[in-house]
Amino acid sequence: MRDYARFGLLYLHNGQRDGLQIVPSHWIHDSVTADAPHLQPGDNPASKHKYGYGYQWWLPDGRDDEYQGQGIYGQYIVIDPDKHIVIVKTSANHRYNDQSLRWQDKHQALFRAISQYYSE
Repeated sequence: MRDYARFGLLYLHNGQRDGLQIVPSHWIHDSVTADAPHLQPGDNPASKHKYGYGYQWWLPDGRDDEYQGQGIYGQYIVIDPDKHIVIVKTSANHRYNDQSLRWQDKHQALFRAISQYYSE
């Protein structure tokens, strides 16, 4: 869990750690930017998914700067640069892919509430 948080912090700080640029900042920016019409977040006729997508990062609808890594069974690394917050969630939810349960929406609401609470 700490390593996931460290990875999130590396992204939060645009690829820097202890004053050293480990990953080029332009690559960090490009990796969390949807660069094609079918990758844009929101109600998108070019996509069946409401989340946008970068280089292995999901881009939730409703916030321009927020992004997250998602594991197949509900693991998350959430980065909210405006609020300067990284959230890590580990899980092993075998029903995660059951779309009728709307896990992604529930998790997104939880992450935004945590981010809001700790940024006040």
